Amino acid sequence: MTLSIDDPAGRLHRILEDAKANSQGDGFHVWGRVLGTVTQENLTPEMEIQTVENLMQLRVLINEAERKIREITGADASVYLRPISRVRDLTKLSTLSTSNYGRSGPKC
Repeated sequence: MTLSIDDPAGRLHRILEDAKANSQGDGFHVWGRVLGTVTQENLTPEMEIQTVENLMQLRVLINEAERKIREITGADASVYLRPISRVRDLTKLSTLSTSNYGRSGPKC
């Protein structure tokens, strides 16, 4: 199955696959690597800020994907939208420094 990166859901899927493949460490490290802001093990304040800014943009993308899925599927959207709440949980700012995504990666 080929997913288009021209639509929000396709872009979101690609980012989540990258997160799953780069899942070692806390949220700052995982998302920082995926979003291209973490370049070393010891985070600088600037890296943390950039990671948070990029995560906020990712949350916008999550909203766009949800809206697009609702437009396409209409009343049947609930089946396709079930993972959205889990994805939002993965991007909560309150869990960035304490979450350890572990060996198995984010549960997307």
